[in-house]
Amino acid sequence: MAAKYREDQIKKTASKDGKMDSALGMKGPPAKPADKAEEKKDGAAPAAAAKPAARPDETSEERMEREMREIKEEFNKRAMKLSTTLMRIKNLAKSLDRDQIFNNILEIITKGLDATKVQLLLNDEKDGKFLIVKAAGMKPKEYKDLEIPHEEISMITHLLHQKMNEVTGGAGALGIKECEMDPKTKGLVGQGVVKSILCAPVYAEGKLFAVINVEQMTNPDYTRDDQNLLSTCADIAGLVMKNAKLYSATMDDLVSAQKLSEDQLKKNEELKGSLSRIVSPSVAELIMSDPSNLKLGGSKYEVTMFFSDIRGFTKMSEGMDPTDIVEQLNVYFTRMTDILMELDGTLDKYVGDELMALFGAPVSRDDDPIRAVLCGVRMLDALREQQEMWKQQGKPVISIGIGINTGVVTAGYMGSEKQLSYTVIGDNVNLAARVMAAAKPMELFITRSTYEKVEQYFEVTQRESIMVKGKSMAIEIFQVTGVKPEIDFSELLGKSISHIASGLEVEKPAAKEETPVRPPPG
Repeated sequence: MAAKYREDQIKKTASKDGKMDSALGMKGPPAKPADKAEEKKDGAAPAAAAKPAARPDETSEERMEREMREIKEEFNKRAMKLSTTLMRIKNLAKSLDRDQIFNNILEIITKGLDATKVQLLLNDEKDGKFLIVKAAGMKPKEYKDLEIPHEEISMITHLLHQKMNEVTGGAGALGIKECEMDPKTKGLVGQGVVKSILCAPVYAEGKLFAVINVEQMTNPDYTRDDQNLLSTCADIAGLVMKNAKLYSATMDDLVSAQKLSEDQLKKNEELKGSLSRIVSPSVAELIMSDPSNLKLGGSKYEVTMFFSDIRGFTKMSEGMDPTDIVEQLNVYFTRMTDILMELDGTLDKYVGDELMALFGAPVSRDDDPIRAVLCGVRMLDALREQQEMWKQQGKPVISIGIGINTGVVTAGYMGSEKQLSYTVIGDNVNLAARVMAAAKPMELFITRSTYEKVEQYFEVTQRESIMVKGKSMAIEIFQVTGVKPEIDFSELLGKSISHIASGLEVEKPAAKEETPVRPPPG
C-alpha cells in the first residue's frame, strides 16, 4: 500500500538523520531565527539579488548595450538550463526503479522551476486520501503524518475531478493564476493541508496515480514554460510507470519491475510529443530513436547552416522601453521559428537578435539545402507582412539579413557531462555567419556550395565576390530574390507547404511520399 511504502521511506531517512545527528553531537534540530522564518511568504523563497542599477551618467548608447547584453545573458541561461533539464528527463525516461523514478521527478522540478519545496503525493484510492511519499525542502518527520482526504477543498484534490486527455495521457498543470481567474476555482487558492503554486496529475493505466505539487518557488510568478515543464514531467512519469509496470507494483509494495506491455510501443509518439515542447522536434526524434546518443562528442557530416540577424536594431530601438524591445523580439522570433519548424529545420540557438539554424543535423535529408533557402525566402516574405503591421502600430520596423552555406562540419553535443547542447562547429559555420554579415537589410545571400544545389528552384543573381576573415581568396556569393513560379514545393518536399506569397495551403499530392530521412553518419 502507499502508506506502507511511505513508512519504509521515512524509516530509511530517519535512520540516516539519526546517525548524522549522533555523529555531530546534536540532540535536536537547530532553532530557526524568527526573522529568517518570516522571509518566506506566499510560497516564495527568499528573493534573489536584484540586478545592479544603471549609472546616473549612463548614455543612451551604453544603456542599449547593457540591455542587449542582459537579453543575451538571459537567452544563454535559458539554453543552459534547457540542456540540463533534458539530461534529467533522459534519466527519468530510462528509470525502472521506483525510488529512482521518484527522485528524478523531484530533481527535474526543483532544478527546472527553481522550486524550494516540492512534494510527490500518491493517490490511495482505497482509503480515499493522498499521502506524501517523497519531498524536497521537507524532512520526513514534517510530512510522515500528513494525509490529504479526497473530500478536502484544495488545488490538489481538485485534480481528482479533471478529465484525462486521451491523446497525451495527462491533464495539464493547475496553477494559482488560473484558479484566481476562474470563479469556480478561485476558492481553492491557499486552501488545504498542503498549499500549492502549481500541481499536476500523474496518470498510469488511465487512473490518477500521483500528484506532483510545487509549494514554494524562488520566483512564484511562474511562466507558461514552467507549466509546460511540470505537465511534461508528469506525462513522462506516467508513461515510465506504465512501461515498467510500476503502478500496481508500488500500490501493492512489490519490488520487481515487469516486462514492457506490447501496446506501450504505440505510446512512443506521446513521449516524443512531450519532449518536443522543450527541445527541437528533430532532436527529440533523435533521442527517442537512440537515447544513448545523448552524450558528449560529434561526427562530421554535411549540413546547411542558416544565419539571420536584425539590421540596425540597436540604433532603431534607442529610446524604446526594454519591455517593448523584448515583446517585439518575441513576436519576430516566434514567427520566424514557426517557419523554420514547418520546414523541418533545427533551431540551434538565439544569440541576442541573431538566429542560427541547421538543415541536415541531427536529421539529414537529401533536400536540406532547398529547405534552408526556402526557409529564408518565406521568412523575408513573412517579415514584410509583419513590417506593415508594425508601421500601422507606430513601432520600429525590423529588417534582417540572411546568410546560408552548405559544407562539412562537426555536429554533436557540446559542453560538459552536466550541461550540454546540440550544435555545429567548423570553418563552414563561420563562413555562413560571414556571408550573413555581408547581406544588407532584407537580402538573402548564399555561397556557391549552396547555389549549386538549389539553382534550378530559385531566382538567383550572382553578386560581387567578397573577402572574409580567415580566407585568402574572395568568396562567391549569390542573392536569392524569389522562387521559380513553375516549382511546386509541396510536391518537391513531399509535404504541405504554405504558399509563399498568399499564405494559402497547397494540398499534398496523394501519390508523393515524403522525402526519406537519413540518420547522420557515426
